[in-house]
Amino acid sequence: MTALSTKGGSMPVPLSKVSIATNGSSTDCKPGEGWISHTVTPQRLADHLDISHLQLPPQIRVVDSGAGRKFLTGRELWGWTKVGLLKEITRYLVRAATDVLEPGKMVQFVPLRGADPMKIGKALASAGIYPYTIAPIFTVAFEAQRHLEGNDFVTEVSKPLKPFPRHPVIVFVDTCSASGSTVRDCLRHILEWYEKDRPKRVIFFSACCSLRGVANMWSVCQEHDIEFIPVLSTGILSVFPESGVLGKPWTDLSPISEFAVMPDSFIDVARVYYQGRPMCAVSDVGESLGEEFFLYILSTLRELAILRMNLQASPWDTVIDQTPRQTWQAFEVLARAQPEVRSQLTYIRSQIA
Repeated sequence: MTALSTKGGSMPVPLSKVSIATNGSSTDCKPGEGWISHTVTPQRLADHLDISHLQLPPQIRVVDSGAGRKFLTGRELWGWTKVGLLKEITRYLVRAATDVLEPGKMVQFVPLRGADPMKIGKALASAGIYPYTIAPIFTVAFEAQRHLEGNDFVTEVSKPLKPFPRHPVIVFVDTCSASGSTVRDCLRHILEWYEKDRPKRVIFFSACCSLRGVANMWSVCQEHDIEFIPVLSTGILSVFPESGVLGKPWTDLSPISEFAVMPDSFIDVARVYYQGRPMCAVSDVGESLGEEFFLYILSTLRELAILRMNLQASPWDTVIDQTPRQTWQAFEVLARAQPEVRSQLTYIRSQIA
């Protein structure tokens, strides 16, 4: 696939330039103080990005909030702090989609692996639309394995725990989507259960998603003439087939990429936070929330070293101070086996000496 190209400078595209409509409770977008939803169209995107190689749905909803902004500038965070941000983000995503979560219609919610911290049920309850005005929601947990085939990820999905009821609306919930392959392949799997009586609409909630991810999901919906409405937090990111900072393709999601679409007032904040470097905003979200959080810290330290960032500047100084002993021990083990890691460890030590 051809990489995205811009029609302008090297800054992210301001969200206001591609938005045709807004809705929400506040324009301040401070943590805990409201949200604003933007409707973005392919036509407006095409004025600022070369998206001729991508097929996109008629509209993409982008929900700007303080929690969403903090999530994209929160690589130094892990554990319950990050869980709290995801729960708040999900509440705003639900409120921005109440008009397409039709009251009285049965909805099939599909939380993907790792989406449990988003607490979709609580978000629906706080929005006042479940269980009061929507029929009972049937949730399904997937077991999925993802692997790289050539230059693309393929997700192998085992059968869900139960057969799917045939409901007219499916809502996928995922923390982050880079390539979009997981949702794409899960959706194909679900449609096998639906046979002829397929859903009329698919909605996708995500705290962090790329334009390529949206295109991959839309491709399946197009095949079956299904309406697709992505509802994304904060902005639209981009990924590329070339290897990212840690050498993996289709993974790095940088909010300061020139191919990203971000809220106008957030762009400078993100550029200062990431010191102008193309660091991934999320890394492995599952690792950052679970018992293997030290692997997330390890990846963060490696990216900081590879990108030659100033580790004495806030907030990266807190990462160093809070890094558990087992993370440093794991780094030492890697350094003995891999010369490139040894140089990264040397750089980190020189920065914190």
